Amino acid sequence: MRLLSSLALALAIAMGLGVGSAFLAVEYGSNLTAVRFGPWSAPAAEGAGADPYRAAIASRTDELRLGAAEGMAFSAATDSDGEPLTGSCSYRLVGGGIPARLWTITARSADGGVFGNPSGRITFNSEDLLRDGAGNFVIAIAASAQPGNWLPVEAAEPFGLTLVLYDTPIATAPSRSAELPRIVRDDCA
Repeated sequence: MRLLSSLALALAIAMGLGVGSAFLAVEYGSNLTAVRFGPWSAPAAEGAGADPYRAAIASRTDELRLGAAEGMAFSAATDSDGEPLTGSCSYRLVGGGIPARLWTITARSADGGVFGNPSGRITFNSEDLLRDGAGNFVIAIAASAQPGNWLPVEAAEPFGLTLVLYDTPIATAPSRSAELPRIVRDDCA
């Protein structure tokens, strides 16, 4: 009888840990196979080695994922120094030759929505940026209007950035030498 109750207790603990860890991975995200470049992270491409937790997250949130041949969606919730992004500060997104045929950058609220603003600007893409002679760009990210490339956010609200790379070699063969834009914090209120 003692053996049976010990076995039942071990089974209950194992099931509790298994279900609990699966819940946490789906609820708070899976970093098992994430591709990371500085503050940017993206789930690994789908395919034979796909992360099953990532598939569960996508189905739970109705997230539309890109296939490996289509591209990759990176997100950032911190600047390049690891500090959380907040509308109380202004930032510069600094980059140059992003390895993609086309890319977009969008500022998103904490709940994943886009910010309303009088300019109607919610995103930039690689084709509509002002660049210097070497092809480099700077995008100002701030609550107040900025000259040049400006991506508005809400004052004092946390936010995240989404960088979607279309037709990129990173999706099929992530290279640690690829360079994504740096997120540089400027002034804070």
